[in-house]
Amino acid sequence: MPEYLAPGVFMEEVSYRSKSIEGVSTTTTGFVGPTRFGPIAGVPTLVTSVGEYEAIYGDAGDIAGQTNHMAHACRAFFEQGGKRLYVSRVSGADPGVATKKLGAGNAPELSARHPGSYGELTVRIRLDADPNGVRDGAINGLRPGDVVLVTAGGNTHLGEVGVLPSGKLRVTAAVPAPADPDNPDTFAPDDLAANTEVRLVTASLEVSQGGNPLFSAARLAIGRASSAASLERCLDPGPTGLSPLTSEAGWEQLLPALATATPGNQTTIESLAADDPDSGVIATVVLDGGTDVLPDEAGYTGTDDEEPTGLVALEHIPEISIVAAPAAAADAANHEAICASLIVHAERMRYRVAILDAPNGSDADARDLRAGMDSTRAALYYPWVRIADPAGPGEIDIPPSGFVAGIYARNDVDRGVWKAPANEVVLGALGFSKPVNSRRQEALNPLGINCLRSFEGRGHRVWGARTVSSDPEWKYLNVRRYFNYLERSIDISTQWAVFEPNGERLWGNVRRTISDFLLNEFQAGALLGDKPEAAYFVKCDRSTMTQNDIDNGRLVCLVGVAALRPAEFVIFRIGQWTSDRRS
Repeated sequence: MPEYLAPGVFMEEVSYRSKSIEGVSTTTTGFVGPTRFGPIAGVPTLVTSVGEYEAIYGDAGDIAGQTNHMAHACRAFFEQGGKRLYVSRVSGADPGVATKKLGAGNAPELSARHPGSYGELTVRIRLDADPNGVRDGAINGLRPGDVVLVTAGGNTHLGEVGVLPSGKLRVTAAVPAPADPDNPDTFAPDDLAANTEVRLVTASLEVSQGGNPLFSAARLAIGRASSAASLERCLDPGPTGLSPLTSEAGWEQLLPALATATPGNQTTIESLAADDPDSGVIATVVLDGGTDVLPDEAGYTGTDDEEPTGLVALEHIPEISIVAAPAAAADAANHEAICASLIVHAERMRYRVAILDAPNGSDADARDLRAGMDSTRAALYYPWVRIADPAGPGEIDIPPSGFVAGIYARNDVDRGVWKAPANEVVLGALGFSKPVNSRRQEALNPLGINCLRSFEGRGHRVWGARTVSSDPEWKYLNVRRYFNYLERSIDISTQWAVFEPNGERLWGNVRRTISDFLLNEFQAGALLGDKPEAAYFVKCDRSTMTQNDIDNGRLVCLVGVAALRPAEFVIFRIGQWTSDRRS
């Protein structure tokens, strides 16, 4: 209660309504597998389009001579209707990082930000001095840390802008001039003298891979690491770097080395100081030595270090509801073990389901894989999807998990998570690697193998919605996913109840909060029953808790819902009718 110690008028805000529960997202997806580029360790980055994926993880080119199933699965996910995707890149042991040393001895080095052959980049850095220099000590407009070109007494030097104790700007340091790095003339006056010209030096950075531009930035500040638009930030070896390359060297080491990195280009300080505004110091550097190593089952599972990897990295993103490993089915030696790791991950994370790909083989191969698993939080799909090859003419077969994950997301948005994600069109499919008819599916469907089929006049569709569980209560995928949705929504939105006084008032608040949430679900058509009393119940009172529970600080709430199951077998019974028969 508020404490009032002096007379007066006091206002209090009081809530007269119960707490509310907001339904969680069920469409956020996590993919784990090899990509051409991108970070291997650390919490994965959210991507919301194919363009974002390619900017971080590279294009759809082959990886170690094999089809890049992860890139194709990402494209399929977004084409089917997916919106949010986290990618955890995995690799085998010791992949090579592309580098280029800018000279001998202790010369600085440029490196690709991440390992892999995709990191063999071509880097073009151009240094320019602002033609509109400032004279006679007036260096307003510059900032501390800026790199400048100072011309005084017929000599030209690179310097850095600093601050006097009085707060006035000055040139406080000089770096070796690129024309003669071993015997530089120093220029570091306490203040700028008359007839001294100062020009701001900026950098332009262009990075390409195989002739395709990846990154470009113009007029980057030099020497100001705190600025977002600076060369230091672009080459920052930490996770905040902006470009696909990195360097440990500071500007005072990097600039002289870049100026001599490419023989035959304009490499002298005099060219930077020339009156021609189109002149500048240009360095072109080619990074090489990157190699790709495909992961095994241990790589997919990952490690829980300071920088987590693999599936472990996806554990740090609680909003993920769907996980898949699109490239795993192409690894015949480790496929079954990777599927087992996905199932363990989904079971441990509790509110997730794993999408599994059958091998690109026969029905028997799919049955053999299915025989080794039993989980309520996994679904197996067969066969692979045939699409037009984005890289050129022809067709390629892609594992179905990327398509299916996008269909889950589309189904949840258009209808709701309680609706089975089946009888849905596979957009972009030209067909399937193995044609499945009714007779073949009769052998696969009872095992929980969800088939993708082609229907004349109805296109290519997902024609199954079962888990790989032997428990008939959790046979249907939509039931499992809907309970995940209910449980997580209630879990997150009732955290306010922890440490509240465990009495009748709290029990009533909890009952009303959950009942209001389930009433909305019933009105949306998510529950079975013609009235709320038949669709769900919520109990939180003395009948659900013993005195021992209360004494030990336990609040027990019992919730029951009548879930909708899909109409897998639609049966119409038709018989002859005579006109004189009574109804």
